[in-house]
Amino acid sequence: MAEAEKAYMQSPLVLWVETFKANDGHPLEYRDLYDGVFLNDVMQQMAHLFNATPRSCVNLATNWTLLELTGA
Repeated sequence: MAEAEKAYMQSPLVLWVETFKANDGHPLEYRDLYDGVFLNDVMQQMAHLFNATPRSCVNLATNWTLLELTGA
């Protein structure tokens, strides 16, 4: 592995993304990031967490009112 790849794999962003990896005994590798499969799994986990959050209907109604007033 090149020095640049090693440095990248120690970056805070990669270390954070690694927290989404299943504990299967295999370390996160550079190729896991560039093929997109692992990152897609991460995004699916994040979307699930976002969509599971209850939202206030009052805020949604306010947003629609603002959109109507601006003509958007």
